[in-house]
Amino acid sequence: KSIEAVSNERNKCVKELMLTKQTVLDAESNIQEKSSLCTLLQDELDKIRAEQSEAKGKMLRSEKENQDLLLQVKTQLAAKACEFDQLSTKVGVLGKDLNHARRAGDIAQKCLDEQRFLHAKQKEEHEKSIIVLKKRTDELMRQNENLKQELSLEKEATTILSKAKEE
Repeated sequence: KSIEAVSNERNKCVKELMLTKQTVLDAESNIQEKSSLCTLLQDELDKIRAEQSEAKGKMLRSEKENQDLLLQVKTQLAAKACEFDQLSTKVGVLGKDLNHARRAGDIAQKCLDEQRFLHAKQKEEHEKSIIVLKKRTDELMRQNENLKQELSLEKEATTILSKAKEE
């Protein structure tokens, strides 16, 4: 019985050894699969890191371009603000000039109105003078006519007297 018990014990140990050996083989196979999977995952991780690095580089370049564009826009905006200030100043000056011109125009208009009034007054006085001169001329012409008639009468009288003396 003891040989049988030893044999049974030995068979049991052999079975356990075989099971352990199979478990070790399964574990080694499992480890190899997982190692291959880890290698694949490591390759994928390296690819992802490379893509991230490339994307980060693009993003940094893009940020730099954006900053450059922003700087250009700010510079242009500052230039436009300066131009606007200059134009505002010019508009202010032109507004003052326009006000001065309007005042000068108002003064010129008053002078023109005054000249027109004086001209109208002079024209009216001139017309009155013409009427007076016309009346005076008419009067002188009548007197001239009267003098001509008197002269004619005197000539006639002189002629008659001369003839009468001769006779």
